[in-house]
Amino acid sequence: MATPSALGPYTLIRRVGVGGMGEVWIARREAIGGAAKLVALKTVLPEKAGNAEFRRMFLDEARLAMLMNNSNIVQTFDVDETPDGLCYMAMEYVEGVDLAKLTEALRIRGELLSHSVIAYIVGEVLKALAYAHDHTIEGTRRTVVHRDISPQNVMLSNTGEVKVTDFGIARLASEETSGSFVRGKFRYMPPEQFERGIRAPTLDLFAVGAILHELLEGKRFRGGEIEEAELIGMCVRGMVPPGQASIVGLHSPSSARSSSAQPSIPTGTQPFSKWGMVPGGQLSGSGRQTPSSPMCSAARGVIVGAPDRA
Repeated sequence: MATPSALGPYTLIRRVGVGGMGEVWIARREAIGGAAKLVALKTVLPEKAGNAEFRRMFLDEARLAMLMNNSNIVQTFDVDETPDGLCYMAMEYVEGVDLAKLTEALRIRGELLSHSVIAYIVGEVLKALAYAHDHTIEGTRRTVVHRDISPQNVMLSNTGEVKVTDFGIARLASEETSGSFVRGKFRYMPPEQFERGIRAPTLDLFAVGAILHELLEGKRFRGGEIEEAELIGMCVRGMVPPGQASIVGLHSPSSARSSSAQPSIPTGTQPFSKWGMVPGGQLSGSGRQTPSSPMCSAARGVIVGAPDRA
């Protein structure tokens, strides 16, 4: 099945992303009087449209995404399917760049974000997660765990907004899931995500800590180009590279030898380890607390309180 030029009321303009299950297009919806709105249109890959499992996963994402109504989360406006069974969802179009592309461009140029900008980005991501983790529906708390927080899923708009996107593998903390494989990006994953049935908000907080490290150091978390098998091993063992461990006051033979980590990195990040935000802190899913909301101000206070870099 080829991708049509239009899906329902949406005219496809340009494909901007493609993955193993779906693709994302910039699309336009025309309205009366010449009014029009640009949206990001996510679809199941045409060749996968007949796959019942892919359809179920796509509709699961749509179901949770439609529950989210927060300024720090990319909004989902519409979910439908074509007469021949191609599912699609219309989402808020964020004109800007994702955090992964921004940090990679800065890395190539040998530049780093200032501490104040890092604090702002991390704080905004935590605001999104505080909303998802404390989400209520008709008075009943329904915690939503993203499970794939990463720089690729943090959008930065041209006007300075920070928005979390892609709830493709998100789950309600109360619901049962099937399948024995792990989905998500291993680089930012805590060890307990490999435990079947673990859907605690702490999974997301570990990933935020990994992003925080990456932004402060200007290096990819858990190293550069690493084979997937090695990355999985690091996840299972809860390993943090020595240089990155040293910035949160961890003491190991390797980190003691590599005490030349950037002196500008704020040492006040130790308090985050008690919440599990800083990798290398307590890794037990039952031991970590989930104070996503208090951590917003804590992150900004600790990082901004450090000497900023030019």
